[in-house]
This record gives sequence, C-alpha cells and structure tokens, in this order.
Amino acid sequence: ITDYQNYLRENIQKTNYSNVAAIVVNCNPFTIGHRYLIEKASRENDVVYLFVVSENLSAFPFDVRWKMIEKGISHLNNVKMLETGPYIVSGAIFPNYFLKNESWSLISQKQAEIDASIFAQYICSVLKIKKRYVGTENYCQTTLAYNAAMKKILPANGVDFVEVTRIKAKDHKGSSFVSASKIREAIKNDELNEVLDFLPLSTQEFLLSSESEEIRQKIKAGTGRH
Repeated sequence: ITDYQNYLRENIQKTNYSNVAAIVVNCNPFTIGHRYLIEKASRENDVVYLFVVSENLSAFPFDVRWKMIEKGISHLNNVKMLETGPYIVSGAIFPNYFLKNESWSLISQKQAEIDASIFAQYICSVLKIKKRYVGTENYCQTTLAYNAAMKKILPANGVDFVEVTRIKAKDHKGSSFVSASKIREAIKNDELNEVLDFLPLSTQEFLLSSESEEIRQKIKAGTGRH
C-alpha cells in the first residue's frame, strides 16, 4: 500500500484542496453515462481524480479502456486519470465484482466494505479527496452492494458520497438507462448499431473499427458478467 500511495503522491494535482473529488470506473466499455458523471464532477470540483480499474478481468483490456476514456474526456482539464492498482475494485480486494452472475451476498458486502474502507483511509488521505461520485445502480446487485458500502463508510471518514441518477438514451426498445452491460449484450447479439447513441465518439470509433474485432468475438463467445 505504501508503494501505491507513493504513486498517488507523484500524481497529486496542484490545488487549494478545498474541492477535490474522485470517481472509480471500469468503463467496459466507456459510455455516455460515464462521460456524464465525469463531466458533472468536473464542473462541480476543482480537481477530479478518475481511477480506472486496472485489473484485466473484463472483456475490454485495461489499455483499450484507458485510451477510450482519455480520448473521450480530453476536453476536461481538471480531471486526472489514475490506475486503481491492487487496492480499488481489484481481484485481490473485491473478487466478487468480476464473477459471472454474481448476486448480492454477505461476502460481496464485506468485500465492498473493505474496498471502501481502504479507499477512505489510504487513498483519500493522500489526495485530500472530499467527495466520491457514483452513478445509481439499476441492474447489478454487486455494484448496488458496493454503493451501499460506500454510503455507509465514506461519510464516516469525512468523504461525501455523491450518488448521481443514471441517464437515459434511446435504443431500439425506446428509451432506457445507459449501461456498459447493454453495450456488451448488443455486441453479443450483433445489434451494436442499435445502441450507438449510448456511446461517445471515442468508443464508437473503436468498436466500428477492425481493431476491436478480437474483443467483439470474445464477447460473442463469452458467458461471463464482464
């Protein structure tokens, strides 16, 4: 943890520390929902630390997710992207997050609480983070448990928990909440064109290029949650 804290110190952004926020994202893949949350935090804070899950346990590899996000938020000068390393939503701390068809359980709850406690005690203290932004969860019970853990633990450690209502967009079924899982489902069913409105240009360009072929085929053949 000391090594990771040193990495954070090397990336501290100059500010008066009065208005510093954080967001943790997987972006598997990057959607307009993620962008909306990041833009909102950017408007409301002096500095936003954007932690990108660095575990390669998702359909979209870390380097691909990082590039999509980086290109998609290049207009936000006060957002600093960071790797989560092994201490935020990792296979070591929160393995249930990545499991196939994982539902709520006491194990998921306790893993989420450990993750939130590490974030509050070892990460916020270094970066002087005062707020953590999350989107409301409409589908995944594990992520819902994670939000509940943060709502319980972060305020107790002096960090505001800011839950932002998930946005909607139009798809072939009308209008529905934006989620990365819907994008992966559309890829699996050869319906990507039906959900392009869910995606920023950086994600659209990647998914419609030959560069994404291997990932798209992996999603079509896979059965995992991520």
